[in-house]
Amino acid sequence: MPRDYSDAALTRGVVVKAHSSGITDILGRGQAGGQWKWPFGLGCEEMQGNYFSAPVTADLVPGIVRQPAAAGRRGEGGLKQ
Repeated sequence: MPRDYSDAALTRGVVVKAHSSGITDILGRGQAGGQWKWPFGLGCEEMQGNYFSAPVTADLVPGIVRQPAAAGRRGEGGLKQ
């Protein structure tokens, strides 16, 4: 959730600009449970952050991306979806 009106306006502008340019936008600070809800409501298409997954080493990435997504549920073994 933005801290003030100017943060909210900037976030909206970035999402709108990305969509109008055909660019996929990625929310980069989804650290807590509710932080993804507001940008998701704006149409933000991709999100990352510690709420979804703790940082992992490069050798673990192939196994993580092959896992099926569990809708509405955090994953096991440190992977949080």
